[in-house]
Amino acid sequence: MLASAALAAASEAGSSHLHAVALTTSFAGTCAPGPAQLRTEIRRLGRGASFVHVTLSQLNGVAVESLVTLATLHDEPARYSDAVAPCVAPLERCVRSRGPDQLDVMRALDLRLDPTSAGWSTGRLSTRGEVLAWM
Repeated sequence: MLASAALAAASEAGSSHLHAVALTTSFAGTCAPGPAQLRTEIRRLGRGASFVHVTLSQLNGVAVESLVTLATLHDEPARYSDAVAPCVAPLERCVRSRGPDQLDVMRALDLRLDPTSAGWSTGRLSTRGEVLAWM
């Protein structure tokens, strides 16, 4: 529903994009069955992508907010479809990353860093701008 609202608002503003390709959504409250109001705000209309902020509100205020990215998908293969997978060390040799205790996601995610990417944890810093890991 939020993506449809974004597409309609962008189309009305002159965008030719046909697809919602990404949504970032925050649930500020619980939605209840019944009437709701959608408000759209165009953040950017572009040639390659457009961005629309959509808010769903009910009697007790904002329940959901989304930033919707719009674009037009084509039938040709994606540029990265023939990319070679990176060579990551076997899982058993990777360094388990626990992360700070405050991050709830780290309690549910088993993140293992390739030894070549985990040097920072033992004081061996690298100048490579690459992190290899299993998740």
